[in-house]
Amino acid sequence: MNKNKMNKKIQNKRAVSLMISYVLLLGMVLTLSVIVASWIYFQAKNPPMAEQDVCDGVSISADITTCSSKVTATLTNSGRFTIHAVSVRYDTEDRDVLRYQLNPPVKNLDNFLPGKEQEYTGTGTGSIMKVKFIPIVNGTYCPEQTTYTC
Repeated sequence: MNKNKMNKKIQNKRAVSLMISYVLLLGMVLTLSVIVASWIYFQAKNPPMAEQDVCDGVSISADITTCSSKVTATLTNSGRFTIHAVSVRYDTEDRDVLRYQLNPPVKNLDNFLPGKEQEYTGTGTGSIMKVKFIPIVNGTYCPEQTTYTC
């Protein structure tokens, strides 16, 4: 008789643990489906920005004060995005493609927000005739910028 009662208790415990496992499984599935659905909704509302889209809104202008073997300029962020760095190229001859980079070739700019100004000073070799400031946004070079003649 005692054994019979023990068997019934064990069988009842198995049924409860099986029911708990189903409830937990169902809860995890529902939670995971809510997480995936919210992620898909977020991705549909906020598509990732392509590199070309970033460069379309980037513009930099320069007011060159000194231009010989040393270039001193006031850079103005006239675009819509924060510029993280500027690559500076120059040439000593009147060419369309600028062959050399000023020293420092890439100047890191901290929080160069739209509408703000920053000073740039760089040195080259020889008499500089043309200078081009190429903004870098999130590691992407945006080369379609104005070339300045000294």
